[in-house]
Amino acid sequence: MPEKKQKLCGKSGLSGHHGRSEVWNYFDKVNDEETKKWLGNCKCKFCGKVIYSPTAIGTNKLWSHRDKCKELPAELRDKSQATISLFTGALSSWKFDQDKSRKALARMIIIDELPFCIVEKAGFKAFCSEVQPKFHLISRQTITKDCYEIFFEEKEKLRTYLSESSTRVCLTSDMWTSIQNLGYLVLTAHFVDKNWILRKKIINFYVVPHPHKGEVIAKVIESCLLEWGLDKIMTITLDNARNNDTCVDDLKKRLNKRNMLLLGGEFFRVRCLAHVINLVVRAGIDEMKETIKRLRRSVKYVRSSPSRLQMFKKCIEEEKITCKRIVCLDVKTRWNSTYLMIDSALPFEKAFDRLEEQDPSYVSECDVIGSKDWANLKSLHAFLEEFYLLTTRISGSHYVSSHTYFDEISNVKVLLTRELSNLDVNRCTMTMKMNEKFDFYCDVDKLNPIFLASLVLDPRNKTEYLELWYDKLLEYDPLLSVAGRKVKVEKFIKSVKLFMSRLYECYRVETTALADGQSTKLVHDLTKKDGKTGSDLKFEIRAKLKRKSTIDVTSDLDRYFNDGIEEESENFDILGWWRGKASNYRAVSIMARDIFSIPITSVASESAFSSAGRVLDPFRSSLTPKLVECLVCAQDWLRSGPLVEVEEQFDQLVEIEKIS
Repeated sequence: MPEKKQKLCGKSGLSGHHGRSEVWNYFDKVNDEETKKWLGNCKCKFCGKVIYSPTAIGTNKLWSHRDKCKELPAELRDKSQATISLFTGALSSWKFDQDKSRKALARMIIIDELPFCIVEKAGFKAFCSEVQPKFHLISRQTITKDCYEIFFEEKEKLRTYLSESSTRVCLTSDMWTSIQNLGYLVLTAHFVDKNWILRKKIINFYVVPHPHKGEVIAKVIESCLLEWGLDKIMTITLDNARNNDTCVDDLKKRLNKRNMLLLGGEFFRVRCLAHVINLVVRAGIDEMKETIKRLRRSVKYVRSSPSRLQMFKKCIEEEKITCKRIVCLDVKTRWNSTYLMIDSALPFEKAFDRLEEQDPSYVSECDVIGSKDWANLKSLHAFLEEFYLLTTRISGSHYVSSHTYFDEISNVKVLLTRELSNLDVNRCTMTMKMNEKFDFYCDVDKLNPIFLASLVLDPRNKTEYLELWYDKLLEYDPLLSVAGRKVKVEKFIKSVKLFMSRLYECYRVETTALADGQSTKLVHDLTKKDGKTGSDLKFEIRAKLKRKSTIDVTSDLDRYFNDGIEEESENFDILGWWRGKASNYRAVSIMARDIFSIPITSVASESAFSSAGRVLDPFRSSLTPKLVECLVCAQDWLRSGPLVEVEEQFDQLVEIEKIS
């Protein structure tokens, strides 16, 4: 009769007729030498250690040794035991989970802007078979649904957070035409969270039907705010497009009906400073358009074919120019791109001169750059550098910038005023046009008062700083006498303080209402806990609140003005300072928190178009608008910290080529 094959079962399996425990795959029973019977000794198959574990006490001692045995092969170890993560370095137990793996895959596709079809590619399948053979491969339709689920989950989290937060939200918005010829509107919310950290979140990436009139855009923005439950709006930052003027007027009416704006929307509209600087600089560089055209043609010639570029590189070597960069072509509509073209070309002046001597085609096809042109380009480069650095400073969205607005435009005004006396006729004419355009958009006396309040709420400044700055700015007005300047400064400071008092009153009322709501909740909790009547407790707590309010007669704002100015420090954290002073200046700290979340440019919204352009490239132009919204918004919500650099830098690629 053939031997009956023993059945293997799991760790909890029973021996005897019900099956054999899996532990016997790791141990052998050792019979007694005298009796030739098994009395309970077991020998490990891998290390040879003998352990006494008779049937009466079970197999726990055997399992314990199995888990500790140093000779046990890695592939036979318990998969649920603790392992060290190569990513976090933490010791934790791990177990494969298909659902979690699918979710992680969907997050990867969203964050790294990968195509859905990657899950069906041979390379991905081979990778999964090596890393985790248990992973059940899915189709592109399934991963698309997973991405939608993540979008809705993250959207609900963000909506819940915003609804529970008492902060006011600042908005930026812009329009973009996709490769599908559809007009997308992006709406970004900026706010300081409960930990006093500045945040920005895209809350809408929506197709707006043609024509893109201001009323249509206003309606779309209003419906988005209602969908998100946002009923406390601070400002909206837009560029200077004509339809935006109509949009702001219509949107202000809609939001005022719902009592969503402070002071009736008096400071609701913020003009994008980066766009204003763009208009100002473009008005000036038109004076040197012929010189810029000659440079543009020369750069285009050099980069038009590999042979011409190789010849230009040869000229660079012959002139012993050590600069490792190469000339780049600009985008005509973007002045900062023109500045970068000039910046990249200046080190190669001698190379272009040698190219003129060695390449007859260059002379015949291009109006070559002369010595006077080079002199103009150097002068223009030095002048534009100030504006380029300014644009770089104000374009960030992860740090506070509203309190620097007045400083930045004041510096520009001083720069333009100084250049008006330049002996170079072309430079002076260029500056005059720029100054005229600048005064149209950035007249200090017509500034949005919210930025003056932001400057004053910087504890290193207060009204004393504003007063001195404004007085210094008026010195450049030759028509004003000393006495006239003094009167104008006093009137200016008085108007700023009046505006801040009105704004503070709004916040004081809101803060009081919020405190009353918290007191009511406290009474309710105490009533349930102590069994006292609600009316008795309410009277008691209200009396305490009333006594406390009568002690502090001076308002938070007055005390802030009267307290000393904070000393300057290299790494001064303005949000951190206000967080520490929140208990001293209750309503003012809330006002400062909301004001410091105001972005002075719409770059945060424009940057979404770079991501959208990669998501909606020529190979994925069939994506539906809803799916594009899902990918763009979810990517913004999932990414933490600074945005990931998707495009590699040219200098890094050059270094890699050298190594290889």
